[in-house]
Amino acid sequence: MKIAVVGGGPAGLYFSVLMARSGGHHVEVFERNPPNATYGWGVVFSEGTLTELAGGHGGLFEDLDKALVRWSTISIHRPEDTVRVTGQPFAAIDRKSLLSILGRWALLHGISPNYETEFQPGDEMGFDLVVAADGINSAWRRRFPETFQSEERVHPTRYIWLGLEQALSGFTFVFEPTPAGLFQAHAYPYGPEESTFIVETTEEAFQASELAGATEEQSLRFGEKLFANFLAGARLRSNRSQWLRFVTLRSQRWFRTEGVPVVLVGDAAHTAHFSIGSGTKLAMEDAAALADALVSYPHDITSALVTYEVNRQPPVARFQEAALDSARYFERVSNLMELPASTFAFNLLTRSGRVSYLDVERSDPGLVAEVGRSASPDRRLAVPALTPLTLGGTLFRTRLVGPGGFALSEPIAVSLDGRRFPLQPTKVDGDWEGIVLTHAGPRASCRPPESGLDRPLLTGGWETIAASPISYTALHSASRPLTSGDIERVIGDFVEGARGAAGNATLLVIDAAQGNLLASFISPLTNHRDDEYGGSIGARLRFPLAVISAVRDVWDGTLAVRFSASDFARGGISEDDAVHVARAFAAHGVELVEVCGGGAVAEYEPPYRRGYLLPLASTIRLRAKVPVLVGGGLNTLDDANTAVGSGRADLVRVGTV
Repeated sequence: MKIAVVGGGPAGLYFSVLMARSGGHHVEVFERNPPNATYGWGVVFSEGTLTELAGGHGGLFEDLDKALVRWSTISIHRPEDTVRVTGQPFAAIDRKSLLSILGRWALLHGISPNYETEFQPGDEMGFDLVVAADGINSAWRRRFPETFQSEERVHPTRYIWLGLEQALSGFTFVFEPTPAGLFQAHAYPYGPEESTFIVETTEEAFQASELAGATEEQSLRFGEKLFANFLAGARLRSNRSQWLRFVTLRSQRWFRTEGVPVVLVGDAAHTAHFSIGSGTKLAMEDAAALADALVSYPHDITSALVTYEVNRQPPVARFQEAALDSARYFERVSNLMELPASTFAFNLLTRSGRVSYLDVERSDPGLVAEVGRSASPDRRLAVPALTPLTLGGTLFRTRLVGPGGFALSEPIAVSLDGRRFPLQPTKVDGDWEGIVLTHAGPRASCRPPESGLDRPLLTGGWETIAASPISYTALHSASRPLTSGDIERVIGDFVEGARGAAGNATLLVIDAAQGNLLASFISPLTNHRDDEYGGSIGARLRFPLAVISAVRDVWDGTLAVRFSASDFARGGISEDDAVHVARAFAAHGVELVEVCGGGAVAEYEPPYRRGYLLPLASTIRLRAKVPVLVGGGLNTLDDANTAVGSGRADLVRVGTV
């Protein structure tokens, strides 16, 4: 097979070496830049990636291993404290050294890259396959947009990739508050006297610091002054460094078979935010997987490309999701600066969802012990999720809500028309520590849940009410919008429900989530009113707050509200609005907020995975200054310990989606 490799970076060179070593193939590499021209600094590898490299080409790995800088610590610096975390093995190498090693092995296998040579669409005739390893601006991906179906997400923060004339001891995070806003550095060593030093900040802080249009020299001096206490005289370096916005690239397809087949690898197909790891790692893993597939199907390029895509897309997608969670963490990290040192460090370590309490306990039991003390009311050595918590007059013996923990009732409808299905209870029955009151609103008059979600009754149904005349699904009739009389009646129904719960529980939860009646007023997707109950978030909250105030007047116990902090649908409630809602609830006597998501409309798209609601819960807990209960794919004690120990939640509802 005659293969054209477009791009002489790590992915292109590594693929070429693997294919040439397999025998029977002619590989040509085309690189637009001169030899050894690179504008990066160091490349990070995890132990898992190094193991894969060792298995892919032992000789190359031995050369690589000699040039690696290894460490097993993470240092987290804030102006008032420093935390050092152990048991975190990683390695890095100078990008130029990596290219030199790969280039030397390419020559040993008979490949002499064509440097300063463009290989553009239209040059592929005479080749059996084009491997596009030409980066995020890939001309080959952009030539066939209908095939690759790529999407780009531009992140809101600004960052600049610098070098540091000093070898750090391991991964290092430095947080520096300024009057303009928070700046943070992501740094790691890659040589005996060098480190990568990435500076990131919000757009607001970037503009307020007058960095727009700054020269390389001005950016260097700014960084050295900003991080002067940490740098202690060490100098920063630039290599055509500019302030940029990171772009997360996703491609639905990674290959094209029409004409001369084209396949994407590395940044040409996908990118992952720098805060979680190296794009070079992913690109080289792509290269190995593509070479394996082509060797496995030597006479069937289409089957090889299908195998490559099927094998690589899922792990890359998971990595990208974790990278997005990590990126969002750093976009919002200013909210976390008040956390205790150990909690802040644990929160950072678990930011992407790939590391849990048990993982950190194995690697650094000392940190986990301190996290437990921070979660315990008396600072005793404790497991975070098994510590007690008192809110109002309610004692939670542990932080678990649900089976084996604090016992909440199923939602109890406050009226017959508020039932979601005919047999939903309207009165408290049984012994519960907490009672949930609800009104289904536009989601009422449906068949029982075991018959399917949101399936309207065929016979015996009743009129549904909502903020506006909406149909929850195409099968539903439009709900009647509430009148002033309806509003007074529903308030009275919730008050009577609260009176009925008195003496049966110490906690009362008002359900204003996932498309029910109160939720239909909060979400802009379902509240289209032009009276005093519609419009701004303050107006949309008027009715739910009236319910809460009336209930607070008759309920002496602890009061909670559950609400959807995101509709997971375009045009839904914003994060700032969600924080506003939680603050308003707290101002009206609510002592606990349960953070839910979605349900305002039937077409919402929740990002179901373990702990997908935790970033929302953390934001509301820290910005609204209100205790938070959260679920969402948290099913184990490890999940609960991670959520509570990291300061993302106060209570965890286990076993819920």
